[in-house]
Amino acid sequence: MAYELWRSNITGTYRKRATFKELQDTFTNYITTRFIYEDIYCCRITDSVSDVKSALKERNFDIAGVRDTNGKLIGCVNNLKLG
Repeated sequence: MAYELWRSNITGTYRKRATFKELQDTFTNYITTRFIYEDIYCCRITDSVSDVKSALKERNFDIAGVRDTNGKLIGCVNNLKLG
């Protein structure tokens, strides 16, 4: 049964097994933050702490950017430090 993990159900051909070193090299050399990043959530400086905490929890984020009243990014806030 284990052989089924390496055999394509669609084509019937066997897949190449990659070594740990090959996988590590792939991630080190070819995978960049461009492929795995997620846009930072930003709150307004006028938002309440409870609203920011709720938004971070809903998104499962730890950090949010903070924008001033003109929309300029002026810093960040860490969920653990919001109290």
